[in-house]
Amino acid sequence: MPYKLKVKIEDFIVEEIPDVTLLEEGKYTVFELEKKDTNTLDAIYYVAQRLKVEPERITFAGSKDKKAITRQWCSIQGDYRKWINSIESPHLKTSFKGYAQDPVHLGDLKGNRFQLMIRNIEHRPKPMMVFVNFFGEQRFGSHNAEIGKHLVRKDFEHAMLLLARTHTPFRESLNDYLIHHPRDYVGALRRIPLRLLKFFVHGYQSLLWNEVARALVAKKVVVSNIQVPLIGFGLSQKSKYRQYIDPILGREEIRTEDFIIKQLPELSAEGGYRRIFADVKRLELGECETDEVYPGKCKVRCSFELTRGSYATVFVHQLFTKFGEYKV
Repeated sequence: MPYKLKVKIEDFIVEEIPDVTLLEEGKYTVFELEKKDTNTLDAIYYVAQRLKVEPERITFAGSKDKKAITRQWCSIQGDYRKWINSIESPHLKTSFKGYAQDPVHLGDLKGNRFQLMIRNIEHRPKPMMVFVNFFGEQRFGSHNAEIGKHLVRKDFEHAMLLLARTHTPFRESLNDYLIHHPRDYVGALRRIPLRLLKFFVHGYQSLLWNEVARALVAKKVVVSNIQVPLIGFGLSQKSKYRQYIDPILGREEIRTEDFIIKQLPELSAEGGYRRIFADVKRLELGECETDEVYPGKCKVRCSFELTRGSYATVFVHQLFTKFGEYKV
């Protein structure tokens, strides 16, 4: 692809548009987490360590890009105001926002505001106010969807081996468990934070959704902002999109009911729906400037807002490619 994103950390800035009601008193402390060049889970683990609590006690509305400057709201039960403002490292800092009666849940945001620098381009792209709502690559991460596929297929040995190889912080814990409990791969996986295991399964669901959406766009059967099925258990066998779903299931050698994971029931993933198009709000495209990183090329500043669950990287990709084209 001709354009470049995230060349510098400051080229990609994301700020949540929260959907949380703040109070002067409440059961939960709400704080803003600002991070750069680190992923959300690693940042949460660091904050938990500083607060001397389990990471699972800290909740947030959504994961944010690693190679970026990001700001998001989090919560923790109890009053941590006097400690929150003292947490700072080269990669993150936290700031107190207020209190709430309920924790910040996954999805508790209206959307995200982006400020990007797009580099290595020949011309200013034409504005686009709607795009195909593919899941972005960061949803799948490094082998995340593959680990999720192994979990869905109940191949817990390969899921654990791949996880240990690609997520080094957990390697020692997994190996230590298996020394004392040979071949108990399910038990070993229980040593991994639950929300990370869920992230793997949801990553696999997202990958499959992209396949279905891509097939619909390629066949030009999309005439409105339809809801495309997210493959999981409970998905109707009578869905009008089965002709696009079934070949994908066959190739993957899975069934929708395989998303019921009895050995690790917390990971079971229900089917659902996601709109095939996403709207772009408050789009501002700057003029071409000389790119100091790529001689002879230009750069463009771009800012916009997306609703929750939509990806800036996918939108930018479609600014410079054929509409609906996106591959992972």
